[in-house]
Amino acid sequence: MKRSDVNYLLVGIFVLAMGASVIAVLFKITGRDKDTESYVIVFDNVTNIQEGTTVAYGGFPIGYVDAIRPRREAGRTHYAVTVALRRGWQIPVDSRARIYTPGLLSDTLVEISEGNATTLLKPGERIAAEETVDFMAAFSEAALEIKRLSTDSIRPLIATLEDTITRLGSSMDTNMQAITQNSLALLESLEKNSQALATLLSESNAEHLSSVLENADQLTKELSNTAQELQRTGKEVNAFLRESGELVADNKQDIRATIIDMRSSMGVIAQNMQSIIYQLDTTSRNMNEFSRRLAENPGSLLGAKPMQDKAE
Repeated sequence: MKRSDVNYLLVGIFVLAMGASVIAVLFKITGRDKDTESYVIVFDNVTNIQEGTTVAYGGFPIGYVDAIRPRREAGRTHYAVTVALRRGWQIPVDSRARIYTPGLLSDTLVEISEGNATTLLKPGERIAAEETVDFMAAFSEAALEIKRLSTDSIRPLIATLEDTITRLGSSMDTNMQAITQNSLALLESLEKNSQALATLLSESNAEHLSSVLENADQLTKELSNTAQELQRTGKEVNAFLRESGELVADNKQDIRATIIDMRSSMGVIAQNMQSIIYQLDTTSRNMNEFSRRLAENPGSLLGAKPMQDKAE
């Protein structure tokens, strides 16, 4: 036997030994070396699982995927996954199964999360499935979205920013010169205003301003007192008017009767006024005549006759 044939024979033996070891490990992990019971799980997507994929219960291997059969339900394609699990394994009816990848370098498996119900599933019954999220597919979609965002949004934005910065740089010198001139003018104006303010707030002006403020404070106090007096007077006037109104209201009938009597008296006076005026006129003439006679003969008051003039 040639040496090369020996080498081939040794390699073949090594491969067979390794295959036997792998098969033994798979049998130990999946439970193929024990009696199994079948259950059904219906998934919408069976990415990364196939016949022989490990089935775990809370992370503990209890079986394997025995068969995958696509079928149409309600106008959509679903996948009935038959799993072979260890005989006698207790699974609550509210347990949930999902396709799960523990890590980036880990194999995908079917993970069953234990429920809380006391009722158990019977062999051949259906284990409810949860929505499966393919980590790698999601990561790939996120990478594509980032690439699309970079191409469609970020790059144009960067180009726009570069163009804007370039245009701003070209106009910066002109704008800075104008800003510098305006700043100098502003500083000059501020200096003039500060000098004027210093003059205004000189010691003499400050004393005068203090006096004015004191007088204004005194005037404010006097105005406040006057306002209080006016308010008090207003209250007194309101009280007087209220009392007058009450007095008029209480004596309304008497006042009306008095006014009627005054109107009647004024009517009588008006009717006799002509006679009174006539009598006063007559009396006035008589008084004039009496005065004239008394002037001519003062002794007439004593009954004497008027004196004769000797010259006559």
